[in-house]
Amino acid sequence: MRSNSEGITPIVAARSIVAVAIGFIIAAGCQPARFDVVGHWQGRIPLPEGAEVPQDLRNTTERVNLILHSGGKFDMVRLGLPIEGNYTVSGDRMTLEPTRVMNRRLSDLGPGMDLLGKKSNFSLTGDKLVTKDLGPAETTFSRISEKP
Repeated sequence: MRSNSEGITPIVAARSIVAVAIGFIIAAGCQPARFDVVGHWQGRIPLPEGAEVPQDLRNTTERVNLILHSGGKFDMVRLGLPIEGNYTVSGDRMTLEPTRVMNRRLSDLGPGMDLLGKKSNFSLTGDKLVTKDLGPAETTFSRISEKP
């Protein structure tokens, strides 16, 4: 069998090329799938135990609707108030950064409203969005529609 000037035979060269190609294929297959977050999501932030709130008001204050648009924009209704902002996704993490509450810039909001303008970090697990940044306990969002 002939070899080149460095002593590499065509069979060794072919095996090396195949091994490198297989390595690239395996590495590409191991990359996490991009989590498509666009759509309408809903979560629930329970009120503290013992809170005396009428049931219809409890439903409004506990339910959080989150609409993630393509292009990194979101709309949220939390505590019955509309919140707008931007989101970014990196791997299995997502960050929401509010820019407006009740159609007002965050800088124009009074004291006590800063909680609604707080940045929130989410983990993306399976078909759920999970955060500890919106309330006293972990909040899980489920997708209710793939359309915003």
